[in-house]
Amino acid sequence: MKSVIVLAAVAGLASAAVAQNQGVHLTSNGALYRIGGTTAGATLATSATLTTPPTMDLFKPNTTTPDQIFRDWWFYRTTNDTREFAIANATSRVLHGTNGVTYGYNLSGGLSGTLNYTLTGQPSGATSVRMDQTWIITNNGPASVDLNMFHFVDFDIMGAGSDSGTLTTPNQRMRITDATGKGADWWGVGATNYQVNPYNTLLPLLTNTAVNNLANTGLPFGPGDITAGFQWVVHVNPGSSVTILSSYGINTDAVPAPGALALLGLGGLIAGRRRR
Repeated sequence: MKSVIVLAAVAGLASAAVAQNQGVHLTSNGALYRIGGTTAGATLATSATLTTPPTMDLFKPNTTTPDQIFRDWWFYRTTNDTREFAIANATSRVLHGTNGVTYGYNLSGGLSGTLNYTLTGQPSGATSVRMDQTWIITNNGPASVDLNMFHFVDFDIMGAGSDSGTLTTPNQRMRITDATGKGADWWGVGATNYQVNPYNTLLPLLTNTAVNNLANTGLPFGPGDITAGFQWVVHVNPGSSVTILSSYGINTDAVPAPGALALLGLGGLIAGRRRR
């Protein structure tokens, strides 16, 4: 009987670990954001050295077309790393109603973090929707850590292949539009670097075995099949946390979540705080 109980407990732990690293479909006012693609509960990244991130989809107002994004993933590098790594193997997953989810991740250098996704469908416009992604990253180790955080997005505004891009705020905000005039406003709040390239050019910089930094190049762009990224460079002291926000709006403004607006009011686009 004891062996049966032990085996059942192990199976339960394995099941929980799988659930933590599963995607989810978020909905809000007719918008749909699919973390992991078409299958709800799909397994997300299991390797920090992946070459192809999970598929992500964003629809509004329909749930099948047009799909506004193809990839949307995060990468990082800390003090002693010799390359960038993808976030992988989520350690927790907490749903917030139908439009939000928070994942937990372990990074290198003694860092851990939570990544919150919040989808806001805008009822005022048939195709307007906003996606906010917020990191809280904590240094659990005894030494300071220099963190480079990268957010990569493959946009397909109203369909792939015909997007143009312009820089609207140096190094941290851009606008991506298609031939119909529909567009995305993407704000990497407090980012230090950006880069824009055609499809399948930027992603290999983040998945190869070398150290790379985004080069503040590529805008204006297009028209073409656009991929884009922002980079944050942050110093994290022992026992401290930093908050990083990336927000994009499709046919609406990228507006930081209320907590990030409070950070802006304190005079910092990226804020560090000491744990109590």
